[in-house]
Amino acid sequence: PATASLGYLEPTSDVVSALESNCRSLLLTNRGERVMHHDFGCSLNDFLFEPMVPATFSRMAARITQQFSQWLPYLSVDAAYFVTSDQDPSVPDPGFQVQLSLLYGNVPISVIQTFPVS
Repeated sequence: PATASLGYLEPTSDVVSALESNCRSLLLTNRGERVMHHDFGCSLNDFLFEPMVPATFSRMAARITQQFSQWLPYLSVDAAYFVTSDQDPSVPDPGFQVQLSLLYGNVPISVIQTFPVS
């Protein structure tokens, strides 16, 4: 993925790394943050203080699916899993982890992103 270095972003070395970087950008961006694209972003931080129950996970999955279909239409969301500290002690509490199974054509891609309260 792209990393900050010397005031610019390092280029990715392959297509899968670029796609993973695009996914993380969409997942981590809050709506209204991107100039000229105010509806870009999943705004998953909105869910940090919600109860981590199946209804919340369904709303998060719907938002992710909608944003991916709008902004990254070349990727298909195959599955979205949400992990809390109750299920995995390495996940911060409060917070959650998103695990996405995506398809780029017939190439599977896995993206894991943690959302801690900071």
